[in-house]
Amino acid sequence: MGSGPILQLSGVSKSFRVGPRTIGRPRAQLRALDHIDLRVEAGKTLGIVGESGCGKSTLARIIVGLTRPDAGTVAYEGADLSRARRRPLAAALGLQMVFQDPYSALNPRMRIGDAILEPLLVHQIVPRAEAPGERDRLLDVVGLSPSLASRYPHELSGGQRQRVNIARALSVRPRLIVADEAASSLDVSVQGQILNLFSDLRDQLGLTLIFVSHDLNVVDHLCDRVAVMYLGRIIEEGRPSILREGALHHYTHGLASAIPQPIPGRRRAQPAISGELPSPTNPPSGCHFRTRCPARQPLCAEASPPLNPAAPDHRVACHFPRVSTPEAVGRNHAADDLTVSPSS
Repeated sequence: MGSGPILQLSGVSKSFRVGPRTIGRPRAQLRALDHIDLRVEAGKTLGIVGESGCGKSTLARIIVGLTRPDAGTVAYEGADLSRARRRPLAAALGLQMVFQDPYSALNPRMRIGDAILEPLLVHQIVPRAEAPGERDRLLDVVGLSPSLASRYPHELSGGQRQRVNIARALSVRPRLIVADEAASSLDVSVQGQILNLFSDLRDQLGLTLIFVSHDLNVVDHLCDRVAVMYLGRIIEEGRPSILREGALHHYTHGLASAIPQPIPGRRRAQPAISGELPSPTNPPSGCHFRTRCPARQPLCAEASPPLNPAAPDHRVACHFPRVSTPEAVGRNHAADDLTVSPSS
């Protein structure tokens, strides 16, 4: 399993100019990421959750190099990749991404076998004579028949297309894969299959996964750790138990209350998050969550809370965090060690 950090982000920030250009008035600035500090252990799975517009996808694109940060460092295996004009080939191959829409990620004019062959040949992963065999092996690894290699993307189902994207990402033998909402556009039964595939690949190949999702049940099932984002900031990080009863931040507590209960007639006592998400171009001063927080105090408007350790293996950014009993946290940490497979 893990043997140290494979990826470390320090002070990563990113802003975008949005809105129409107007003479005499500057365009609005959207601060997508605000001083992100994150550490990913080798062989582990980190889940990143939060509402739409919180910066999850921007963070994923920065990690794999599709977007350059305005400030901060992105260190992969100890090498800072954020300032390099061109990333080293080893880093480019070691970091791969699986996108949300499996169809738009594939060339509709290219057969899926050729889509998998292309990175094998361009990066000379195997000799040209062995490439077709490696392509068939990758299709088999992700649960597809090699006979599908001659088909075009429109001839496959959504789940099959996503498996092709996973096979293509695996073709360059990466150490870390970022999955950005990789199962959200699929049917529920297919989602379970894709999640089980990610779990199996992690265990068999020793992969490190960063799983971006808005589905808390998915993150709770698949991930070893979870980071909760709100308006470009990480506000809580810890074991998946923070998505159940171990939350210290009021926002995480509200997210947990929204998880559907599988037992008929049982309801959670936690209140849901109230109020509207503030505009990311004009966020509240101090703590961004204060306008929706039931425990807000004058201090919350004056200073932004740092992401500090609140318990062993648990960080929270809140001036007035919730009180979580040791008994509840202990029960949840024990539950984290159990393996629960979703129906597929």
